[in-house]
Amino acid sequence: MKIIIIDTIGSQAINGQISQPKYNYQNYWVPKNNNKTAFELAGEVNAMCNGEESLLLLLNIHIRHANSQDFYYGIELLKEIRINEYYDQLSYIQKVHIVLFSTFSVENLLKKQEPKFFIILSPGTTFIKLPTEIDQDKFEKTAKQQLQNIEVLKPYFKVSDTIVEERHGHANWWAATRFLHHYFAFYPYDRHDPIMHKFLTFRTPQARDAQFIYAEFLTGALQEKKLTRFRKKIDFGRSHLQAISPGGATVNRKIGMIDDQALQIMKGVDLGWMHLHSLLFFGKMEGVHVLDYQQSADVVLDQIDDSFDCLLLDLMLGEEDRHLKIEKTRGAQLLYLIKKRYPMLPVVITTASNKAETRRALRKLGCDAFWIKEAIEKKLNTQESMIKVINLLDSVAKLTGPKFKLLKICKQLLDQLANEENWWNNYIWSATHNAPAHITNVNQKELFIQLDQGLLLIRTFLQNQLIGEGYNTALEESFWLSGVIVRFARMIENIHGKSASFDNNVSIAIMRSRGDLMGAKLYLMRHKAAHYNEKDPVDFEFLASFMKAFFCYLKLGPSEDLRKGSSEDAPIVEMIKMSGVYQQLYESFD
Repeated sequence: MKIIIIDTIGSQAINGQISQPKYNYQNYWVPKNNNKTAFELAGEVNAMCNGEESLLLLLNIHIRHANSQDFYYGIELLKEIRINEYYDQLSYIQKVHIVLFSTFSVENLLKKQEPKFFIILSPGTTFIKLPTEIDQDKFEKTAKQQLQNIEVLKPYFKVSDTIVEERHGHANWWAATRFLHHYFAFYPYDRHDPIMHKFLTFRTPQARDAQFIYAEFLTGALQEKKLTRFRKKIDFGRSHLQAISPGGATVNRKIGMIDDQALQIMKGVDLGWMHLHSLLFFGKMEGVHVLDYQQSADVVLDQIDDSFDCLLLDLMLGEEDRHLKIEKTRGAQLLYLIKKRYPMLPVVITTASNKAETRRALRKLGCDAFWIKEAIEKKLNTQESMIKVINLLDSVAKLTGPKFKLLKICKQLLDQLANEENWWNNYIWSATHNAPAHITNVNQKELFIQLDQGLLLIRTFLQNQLIGEGYNTALEESFWLSGVIVRFARMIENIHGKSASFDNNVSIAIMRSRGDLMGAKLYLMRHKAAHYNEKDPVDFEFLASFMKAFFCYLKLGPSEDLRKGSSEDAPIVEMIKMSGVYQQLYESFD
């Protein structure tokens, strides 16, 4: 029988008791300034065990690591030895019986109230308090008590869940690993991709403290019926990330990413969040556009343009952000600047923080949605974890869908109008039988402020609806959207002057007599919005029709193009479809 003693250099705590010739024993000395990871130590000990059929491992709990104040690094080594059964890299010692020795008693160790100490009570382990004399006659019997089933250790691993160092790295590593395992459950034929496989099996210090949870991946598999339902949700979400170009080709929505781990989550493996999100959105390892976050804020912003449909922005762009207030992090500052330049561009903040104050701070800065990466300590079951992944796809699909697209197009058109000489400036309305002649005099600066505020109100409505913070009933939706329509309709009142705004019926009659059929129809829609009808509430479809017509009206005015082939009773959308403005702006996503 071979005995391997893992102890610190110069220690004679147990060596003196293992000196009889009948034992084939060997020391593995750990220096006091040891800087090797627990995995590296375990691998070297495993190599010493090559070919041994009868084996016993004696481990000093008090070996140390140079970069840690922990006086109990032997416990970390014990966890490493046990868990790595799943990676088949410690084949000789993965189930060997381990004798732990310490100058402290079990009671003293447990009194420290650190969860990781409970593993000393786990099956396949014997604890000895020195200077207790070892009964050498029991060594043979003890060596045969190998651990047969690693599943019985799970309770001890769970209570050992302590994440201290490199919190940012742990969060991303854990969330990405779970992400990949779920993706393989949906699409098992991708499991053999060499980059993905390397990511799941590569060992670094990032994973050291959390590796004991790997066992969770092998449990909690969903029934095929549930997997099928999840696949349908993924296929449905992906279908909404595609659009038909004016030429008839199918194109993917343009999604940008600003993340310090976009291209590499773990050192040594070229796999990052860009690859994982591209897999989820488009079914391939590319498609999401990575923006260089390491440049100045102006350079980062210059990489963005109106062609983007959505941005994924990581809150913590580096370990240094962990020590800052939320609004001071690089991600939050970029969010503020992006929303200032591109207020209608949807932004999803990705973060490991689910604190209420984090959400409040980012909402104030204009965040449209959140994706909270799966945290190690949450221990979500398989179904909860899969739902979290699919929620990201669902959010991005909605943010790039027709509602947010409409908002973006209206803002682009509004910015164009702000830099043009518009038809309503000094427009002359001829006298009619029921209205005097009138020259339009609109305060354009104030007008565009009002219209901008109206678009921001719609954005707020959509944001709140997306993240489940109100406006989910027909009544709530109607009250909010009606107010927005009334705000926009003031523009029509200003164009026709006060003489047309005393009474709704008179106003509409004056507009018609002046030849402003589109203005009259828009004002009728304003009239419906201002008077709530429980049986026919204002919904987003009604708002969308109003917005499309309203911005075509701002562009064209009371144009003959809007009346060609249309009667006064024609629906407003049918009227504006006759204009080139509508075709240019809206047909691409109808």
